[in-house]
Amino acid sequence: MKKIPYRKKLWLDRKSRQGSQRRKTFIKLPKTRSFGNIYWAPKILCVYGPNGHELVNFIEKVKSQVIEKKKTATLNCSKIAHIYPPGAILLYAELNRIVEQSGLPKPLKIIPPQSDKCKQVFKQLEFLKLSQDDATNIDLNRDDVIYWRCTTGSDQSGDGPGNFLERVAGHANEIAKREVLIENIWPGVSEAINNTTEHAYPTPSLPTSSKKWWLLTSVRKNRFAAAVCDLGVGYRETTPQTIPERFVNSFKAKFSEGINKDALAIHLAMEYGRSRTGQKNRGKGSRDAQAVISKHGEGELVIISHAGSVRYEYKINKNTPKPEVTALSTNINATIIWWSLPLTDEGNESD
Repeated sequence: MKKIPYRKKLWLDRKSRQGSQRRKTFIKLPKTRSFGNIYWAPKILCVYGPNGHELVNFIEKVKSQVIEKKKTATLNCSKIAHIYPPGAILLYAELNRIVEQSGLPKPLKIIPPQSDKCKQVFKQLEFLKLSQDDATNIDLNRDDVIYWRCTTGSDQSGDGPGNFLERVAGHANEIAKREVLIENIWPGVSEAINNTTEHAYPTPSLPTSSKKWWLLTSVRKNRFAAAVCDLGVGYRETTPQTIPERFVNSFKAKFSEGINKDALAIHLAMEYGRSRTGQKNRGKGSRDAQAVISKHGEGELVIISHAGSVRYEYKINKNTPKPEVTALSTNINATIIWWSLPLTDEGNESD
């Protein structure tokens, strides 16, 4: 076999590399219309477990792109297949704040989910309005979607959360076998909003418009749900300011050092409210939050704050349940109070 001269070998090697580079330039790109960097939303909007970790990472990447780098971002939500109320309200609140703080005229483009139900939820909750995209081609025709609603504010004035909640509960009662009474729900929701405006944002320099709350309602699988969210400092920071130090120390002494500190703060606030039932304005928010479930007769109350969660499940003719205290796999940098009330007597469902 004839030996290839050294110079020709170098020439052939250079040609080979040029051909490889040329081929790379002809790789077909997806035809999806977008601008800015593309960020893929997780398949499941949820705050627990790996799904919660993925959701928080997704939010942080978008926040870095838009708020810190002052650049636009495309949110590809096409793979979203399941949406739970806590995950939905967290994502909506964060995107709402990102849009307001960006200083850009149109910082986000949102590619809606391919799932028909999830796409309708995105339109109903007005996710697509955050990106000012046209959603007129999405029809709202599912009974398990038309009762999803979301609103926001920084106080309780005007046509606020009370009227909003009353309208949604009224619609839910049209299909319910067990009535949802607004007079049972409103005190808990109202107090949660009040705590947000008074305690969640302790920095005096923050403008009133930044001290926001978000309220989401839904009817799904024969359950009415309401969730209040804020992006404030959380229970861990506020409980030392609102609960006497003596009570805090005696409560903490009952637990080992390893317990999640955010979950411990939630449990502390709830126990303080329960122990002060007969004293006016002492732990009122905690009592009102539990009263929503106890007056309905059964259901769930879940309080999530930063990296901790406490869950109460009420059942008919059962004593007040013991709290289920858990740690989240990530810090959601928010507080969510979530009530889930059955509209029938057929089982329970949770996130």
